[in-house]
Amino acid sequence: MTGLLLIEAASTTAYGVVFTFLPLTASAAPAALLAAQVSSVLARLLAGRLIDRHGARRVLTPAVLMTVLGTAAGAVPPDGALLTWVFVGGAFVFGAGFGAVQSATLVLLLQSADDTSAGPGVAGVAWNIAFDAGTGLGSLAGGPLYSLGGPTALFPATAALLAVTLLARARGPG
Repeated sequence: MTGLLLIEAASTTAYGVVFTFLPLTASAAPAALLAAQVSSVLARLLAGRLIDRHGARRVLTPAVLMTVLGTAAGAVPPDGALLTWVFVGGAFVFGAGFGAVQSATLVLLLQSADDTSAGPGVAGVAWNIAFDAGTGLGSLAGGPLYSLGGPTALFPATAALLAVTLLARARGPG
């Protein structure tokens, strides 16, 4: 359960970073944030179908990798039409990955809950705490890194944090 909560917290740390600091980077940021939100909703719906057919574990890793790539794309300076498409497209990929991560981690946590009547409730509360803690951490801790290195430091560093969390979970239990 701990590994899933760490992935949830790391993904929402990326969410906090993207939605707090992406608006500071470019005039294309509103379009990018809209793309992220739309794809997040669509991905939650699609992830539900994929989870029903293939299981949440098979959805989680590709979803995290999409979130990593989309987060890193925030470092692309949207100068010119092509790079603007990369910037907005990266946000779309971020949102799709993020939405699928949310669905997969919640399902996996609920499946791992013990058989007591409180088990699913505890898993749900833990998931929500990880969501809120990660979002707050991204919004708060991203500030100093953004001020020191700008988007070219913040977004890749956040993507790396998420990738390392995924690797740690892949190697460890839970």
